[in-house]
Amino acid sequence: MVSWVSLVNGRKDYLVNANGEIKGPSGKVLKPVRQCEGYLYVSTIYKNVYVHRAVAEAFVPNPHNLPEVNHIDGNKENNRASNLEWVTRRSNVIHQVDNGLHCKVRLCPDTVRYLRTMYLPGDRDWGVSAIAHRLGMSKAAICFMLQVGRQLGDTSNN
Repeated sequence: MVSWVSLVNGRKDYLVNANGEIKGPSGKVLKPVRQCEGYLYVSTIYKNVYVHRAVAEAFVPNPHNLPEVNHIDGNKENNRASNLEWVTRRSNVIHQVDNGLHCKVRLCPDTVRYLRTMYLPGDRDWGVSAIAHRLGMSKAAICFMLQVGRQLGDTSNN
């Protein structure tokens, strides 16, 4: 039998289960909508609720108070509790990059900002060559990304 619990940061009339389903006040399972980055959410009368976040808050322990939820298999539509884990921003981006879960044509702004903060000139893991290899991009493209950050006033990698 499926166990339903109230949304952690929502109203008690919305329920979530470990299979990644959310019920509304009528008792019907709400149909999730795909957000532009691929995450599923449902609209409540109060706010939009990301399904993976709701499931993790209700069913995945977070003893270290980590800020982000990672889909272990990389599938943003697999919102079962067994496929979710709490992670740091750093480990979430590394998982994204190492598993090819980013768009090779255009990186999302959060990933670009993160790579700029992690960049270490000449470093084996976080130098231009290593980042280019991880992303399947040219060194020139990575240099351009890093240079644009400096031109826009990003001083986090000085």
